[in-house]
Amino acid sequence: MCARSPFQQKPEHGEGVRSRPPPVVKGVSALVDPDGNESVKWIKTSQDAERTRRVQQRAVVEGFKDELPRRRSRSISRAAAATSIC
Repeated sequence: MCARSPFQQKPEHGEGVRSRPPPVVKGVSALVDPDGNESVKWIKTSQDAERTRRVQQRAVVEGFKDELPRRRSRSISRAAAATSIC
């Protein structure tokens, strides 16, 4: 029997709990013996491809953002700004 820990982890008040979207089922595989009996069966899954692409893209940007050169912003006069508004 395990002893209960006096510590509990709970989200802070007002903090929402995030849950991952369920994985997408790609297929089912099975290990079958010579007599045709199924000995092991497993479900092959994958994450949502679009979500995976967004996470990877965000990671690349975060990884390189300090190394990429910054473009200097051009300031324009108030008169030019006023005339460029449609």
